[in-house]
Amino acid sequence: MKKPFPVENIKAALLAVEHDLTGQQKQMLMTHYANRVASMERIARFGDYQSYHSANSQYGTLAGKIADHLGYSSPGDQTATSATHLPERDSKGHHQWRMDDEVAQGP
Repeated sequence: MKKPFPVENIKAALLAVEHDLTGQQKQMLMTHYANRVASMERIARFGDYQSYHSANSQYGTLAGKIADHLGYSSPGDQTATSATHLPERDSKGHHQWRMDDEVAQGP
């Protein structure tokens, strides 16, 4: 999904919130960047979480921090600030998220 903010803004937001992120949140973000498409279960493993519920909360918190810095109100799940929910499910039937180009180009 095309985001209403340019790459320069997302880059500034990522730099601004970096010091507020936990090591696990950073790991989830970096590994999602490397893989671009992943289910929340897989993103949970990126952050060394045992369940996707915890990771979903933490990844949503991370996206919320980015959204706050951008002054952006996500149209749904906070994760939609940095990724797009895909209609295709993974081989286990889990929903997948594709990191948006604006975010992937930010670092």
